[in-house]
Amino acid sequence: APIRNGRGTKYKVLEAMAAKTPVVTTGLGIEGIDAVNGESVLLAESPKDLADKAIAVLTNQVLAKKLADNAKRLIIQKYSWSVISKRLDRIYQTLGEN
Repeated sequence: APIRNGRGTKYKVLEAMAAKTPVVTTGLGIEGIDAVNGESVLLAESPKDLADKAIAVLTNQVLAKKLADNAKRLIIQKYSWSVISKRLDRIYQTLGEN
């Protein structure tokens, strides 16, 4: 996800992580997502670094599996609908009290 400009949600990155697809992206590409470089994604900024890290994922099955497994775990723990809906419910409950 070589995202260099734009705002808003990063659905394509979240969807890839949920599908256990290893992600190589820019800092902007995971802005707002609690991913850790080298654990659940690989970060790169220059075109060469993006290409090098993509090649590393494609040629290193251990790295690809580690990134994919950690990304899926992150999605389940922080971005699944059950987690998000509980957070929203707490917000609505708080707003309803005022």
